[in-house]
Amino acid sequence: MRMQTILAGCAAWWAANYVIKEACHTSALKGDEWISELLLGNPRRFRNQLRMLPSTFMTLLKMLQTKYSLKSSRFVSAREKLATFLYVVGQANSNRGAQERFQRSGWTITQSINEVLDALLRLYAVVVTLPSKDIPYEIHSNPKMFPFFEYCIGALDGTHVRATPPPSARMAFRNRKGFMSQNVLAACTFDLRFVYVLAGWEGSASDARVLNDALMTKGFSIPDGKMYLGDAGYGLRKNLLTPYRGVRYHLREWANGNQRPQNAKELYNLRHAQQRNCIERIFGVLKKRFKVLEYPSEYPFATQVNLVYALCAMHNIIMEVESDSHFLQKADEAKRKRDKKYQQRMTRSRSRRPRRSVPPSDDCTAEASVLRDSIANAMWQQYTSTLQARQ
Repeated sequence: MRMQTILAGCAAWWAANYVIKEACHTSALKGDEWISELLLGNPRRFRNQLRMLPSTFMTLLKMLQTKYSLKSSRFVSAREKLATFLYVVGQANSNRGAQERFQRSGWTITQSINEVLDALLRLYAVVVTLPSKDIPYEIHSNPKMFPFFEYCIGALDGTHVRATPPPSARMAFRNRKGFMSQNVLAACTFDLRFVYVLAGWEGSASDARVLNDALMTKGFSIPDGKMYLGDAGYGLRKNLLTPYRGVRYHLREWANGNQRPQNAKELYNLRHAQQRNCIERIFGVLKKRFKVLEYPSEYPFATQVNLVYALCAMHNIIMEVESDSHFLQKADEAKRKRDKKYQQRMTRSRSRRPRRSVPPSDDCTAEASVLRDSIANAMWQQYTSTLQARQ
């Protein structure tokens, strides 16, 4: 009798824990109902949750459905799949957090994210393309930049995106700031559209090494006679204009100095920094909109790399159809705060020791050096003539 009681108790425990399962996702507001509520509510609430305006969401949804094979399944609509993806990448939410929000299983959340990611990768091939060879409006319409930068079609730079690499590769992915990241190269137009992206490089890799890989093996081509504006770390090339080393350059340095350029090299560096600022802004707005890029990821590394491409493609679409500048303003505000802190550090640093100049680079080609000098001298001649005319 005692043994029967014990066996009955064990059977009851087994049934309670493994046979009779209690429903987990029991909220009355299911995922699709929540999306409908957002669409009918204040657009700012929609933007806060899904990182774009409702009209942009519907445009993107229609595009992915009609052209890039995003489909509804038996139980989950394409609309909910896209919203799930945006909820996760926009606020760096976990799979478990998305399960609670959309009242879905972990498998369903993962499947929805992968399907949207695949559609966005197909979109990337269409919307992230090399720019026109025409003189950009932002150059042609600005007398400070034209004709000096008339052959420049955009700017390029690298940025670090948080990464969770395989354990065997963690040392290589740890960057100079101490955290693990991908070193992502991107080129953009002056109106903040991505035209080339290369993701997946280790955080410890130099920017110049990533650029060389892009040019030699990864399909990044610069048309003959055209140039990009780049940071000094890339080295001066005939198709890449960089600033003079050892000369004040970054805009935050100019803000701290509060004075006019004193020679041709300083003027060139100032205008180069002003025009190249677009690449810093595009990285800023991308990370402000899609928080997943600023936190270690729970996804496989290949998915982390593909997310960068997908989010850059989505950025281009948003820039085409949305007039809201909310995230651009937030990115600019964050940059101003960083620049202010930099200025304060530099002020304290100068009070303790003189600032050191960076020696000139040895990788400048003679042709590119002559071209840069001619641009700087032409700028200086125009600048001094304008100042004299005002006196």
